[in-house]
Amino acid sequence: MLASLGACMVRGIQRALPMLRMEVDSISIQLRAWRQDDPPAIAKIEYRVEVGTDADEEMLEILHRNVQKGTIYSTLAPGTQLTGEVVARQ
Repeated sequence: MLASLGACMVRGIQRALPMLRMEVDSISIQLRAWRQDDPPAIAKIEYRVEVGTDADEEMLEILHRNVQKGTIYSTLAPGTQLTGEVVARQ
């Protein structure tokens, strides 16, 4: 499930870059999940997306909103607490 979410995030970023006229030389995604036992489910997912870019905070926020519109993200969001950030890699 986490691999699918990560792939969805990468694809969302790739799709948005030409529209934003933004250059990225690397993408790193870290995901952490917490499972609940009763009923069995993934209760919470935290993510950090680091992109190699010199884009400003406004562009990164637009990119983050695009990540949040992906199919897997949108499927998980109603039943899972999803929190995270998109940041420029230093």
